[in-house]
Amino acid sequence: MFFSNTNVSMRRYVLGMAVASLIPSALIAIILAAVGIIDEESRPVFEGSALFLLTSTLMLAPAIETLAMSAMLWLLSFCTKRIMPLAVVSALIWAGLHSLATPVWGLTVVWPFFVFSYSYLTWWEKSWWHAVWVTFWIHVFQNLLPSVMVAAIDGGI
Repeated sequence: MFFSNTNVSMRRYVLGMAVASLIPSALIAIILAAVGIIDEESRPVFEGSALFLLTSTLMLAPAIETLAMSAMLWLLSFCTKRIMPLAVVSALIWAGLHSLATPVWGLTVVWPFFVFSYSYLTWWEKSWWHAVWVTFWIHVFQNLLPSVMVAAIDGGI
């Protein structure tokens, strides 16, 4: 399974997992918008210039969330060492945290955070640095399209 394959280059893994993260989450967002669950009032709104929004969503958030996820997964690993349950619980926790800002946001991030968590745990077997680096870049790619859209709408591009 590609999700668990650390025998490929990190670049190839990141690109493959970025696609595995982005396409399903985009479809979830499109479906939620089509049925009226995501609209102008329910979507997260970000304040600041376009440069600030892009920097915070493409660099700061992935870095901070990856490091926080690392600590969370380390703590959760005292309950089980199995990757699948750890990734599921981590994704649900991150969805809950994002829902605190905007309830519908949790629905759109649960899948990407499953991918981030699973990727982190897979590469953690090589090293902590591998795990952090791979997860950070998958997260950056995941945020790229939504960040540009948010910067255009909320940042006035």
